[in-house]
Amino acid sequence: MNEEEGFHKLLDENIEDHLTRTILADFLQDKEDSRASGYRELGQCEIYPTETTIKNVGFALKFKGNLWCWKRAKYTTDSIYSYRRYGETILPIDLWNLLSNYVIKVRNTVYYSSRRDAEDAFARAFAIYQKPMVP
Repeated sequence: MNEEEGFHKLLDENIEDHLTRTILADFLQDKEDSRASGYRELGQCEIYPTETTIKNVGFALKFKGNLWCWKRAKYTTDSIYSYRRYGETILPIDLWNLLSNYVIKVRNTVYYSSRRDAEDAFARAFAIYQKPMVP
């Protein structure tokens, strides 16, 4: 297991460990990895993807277990910063539109097969977005 895998193992055990995300950001920054700013933003804003199951049988047959998702703000006026509402993380529209490598996209939600895939996608998108999301 490499050093980065150790951080992800800790995050898999405790998704609300925002200090580990911030330390991971420092580690990635030392490696000059473009994901560093995104992981720092996740840690500082205390946000993370939502673990969910897909209720649509057609989609569910393709995937075993839970998926991880990011939701998009419904209105442009909500698109200033990310926040948690009703147990889900809502991302600004412009940032959400930059997400990639998802396994399913349904209306205002993108799904990933793991927490790490979802957070890596956020981190890569944030490297392009580069607008602080803390109000």
